[in-house]
Amino acid sequence: MGSQIQRKPRILCLHGFRRSAEILKKQVLQWPETVLEKLDLVFLDAPFPAQGKSYVEGIFDPPYYEWFQANKDFSEYTNFEECLAYIEDYMIKNGPFDGFLGFSQGAVLAAAFPGMQRDGLALTKVPKIKFVILISGAKFGGSKYGHAKQLTSTAFSSPLECPSLHFIGEMDILKLASTELLDSFVDPFVINHPEGHTVPKLVIDLEKVDQGYRKTYDKLDEMLPTLAEGENWLANGVQVVQYQGFWLPKFCVQGIMLIQDHFKPRPTDIILSTFPKCGTTWLRALIFAIINRKKYSYDFQNHPLLTTNPQDLVPFFEMLIHEGGSTSSIETLPSPRFLATHIPFPLIPKSMTSSSSGRFVYICREPKDVFVSMWHFMNKLRAKELAPLSLEEAFDLFCRGVTFAGPYWDHVLGFWEASLESPNKVLFLKYEDLKREPLVYVKKLAYFLDLPFVAEEENEGMVEKIVELCSFENLSNLVVNKNGKNTPGKGKHPGTNSDFFRKGQIGDWKNHLTPQIVEVLDKIIKEKFQSIRLNFD
Repeated sequence: MGSQIQRKPRILCLHGFRRSAEILKKQVLQWPETVLEKLDLVFLDAPFPAQGKSYVEGIFDPPYYEWFQANKDFSEYTNFEECLAYIEDYMIKNGPFDGFLGFSQGAVLAAAFPGMQRDGLALTKVPKIKFVILISGAKFGGSKYGHAKQLTSTAFSSPLECPSLHFIGEMDILKLASTELLDSFVDPFVINHPEGHTVPKLVIDLEKVDQGYRKTYDKLDEMLPTLAEGENWLANGVQVVQYQGFWLPKFCVQGIMLIQDHFKPRPTDIILSTFPKCGTTWLRALIFAIINRKKYSYDFQNHPLLTTNPQDLVPFFEMLIHEGGSTSSIETLPSPRFLATHIPFPLIPKSMTSSSSGRFVYICREPKDVFVSMWHFMNKLRAKELAPLSLEEAFDLFCRGVTFAGPYWDHVLGFWEASLESPNKVLFLKYEDLKREPLVYVKKLAYFLDLPFVAEEENEGMVEKIVELCSFENLSNLVVNKNGKNTPGKGKHPGTNSDFFRKGQIGDWKNHLTPQIVEVLDKIIKEKFQSIRLNFD
């Protein structure tokens, strides 16, 4: 027999719910060329236009499609048979295909195909599937997808011998379902990544991970089984653990430990410290404008804040420390380094709190407004196919302190005490004060950062211009913050830019909380803050 020319494996790629072939293609083509050159990838649009709002609207351009439809508890499906016929017809006309790559809803399909083909329920007119690549996958009948439809009822009746590669994200809304899916395959190969419900970039070269980082990772792996676990507001399978008295997702604990073990502070560092939903975005913008006012020649018509979201200008400390497997992303930042963080003060390493290191700016807010804002924000980040987190469920978690970087009261008290001990190092602000007297507190910020406004600047209205530039009304109405796309990475939270702008008001809690909830929260607030007489009137 003559030698045969080997061809690349031909893979049919199925995108996620209310996404598109073009979106999946853009994400997958970010993989290393050394991977892509070995594959023949074909991207297919689903047969049905999206019948509702896409979760990626504002991040990726339309049109959007869906493979099939389901009711809210995923117990009933429509257009499923049509979907199967559509895919099989495409494979007949454009094949042969060796395997599938699926993301989210596409991965749900791809995971079921080997068993359905084995049982003669689908894809009977095309060659046997040789492998599947599943990114954010789940199975019909799993924790996410209710009771399986008849067509898929036997797809997972016995372990599938089809080779499978599974990508599972630490922050993925389908992490639990993806993990449960592993039991349906014989010898599944798993790649865990730190991202959420997305196609990971696969850009980290493990050989380049700093040896010190590896030791920190090993230390975390040994410690995790000993930590208490709690509920996550996003219900996305992310492991939330209690670390040194505070509730944090695993990736944040990892970031904090990397900071504790490897970060080298500079005397000029500026750290914006907040509990989530206390005015982080606003204060990011204000401080950025203050410290860079000379750099941009006092030009408020062409300022970066007019075209760039504050997240893109001021990275999150505990997220940026992960980048590249070393501290290089932080070490290469020019001084003064301006970073934002939600890390509680007791977890900040002593090297950062010593008199020779940088400064901290902290802002707190009326707890009832914090709770309402966090409830709205977390529901924005929840997958659209999940039921919203109810106010009552969120209230229970907030009161028990099971929130991101919670308990809230302990977070506030840590920085309050630090500000009393080191007033030249920790500036403690209240959102309400900044909102009522922005000119006064912008000047106070500048003075604290050793960048006071000189008389000439004040006479030219520089303080007023910075306040106007960074006002909620101005920032929230900018095109970049209304429609801008938030690309993952570089120390940024997930979500679209508009997610970080809601109302920016004092007292919005009055529009949401019942008298019973207010009574309970006020009692907790009085108990927790009575020793420092902190009030939010």
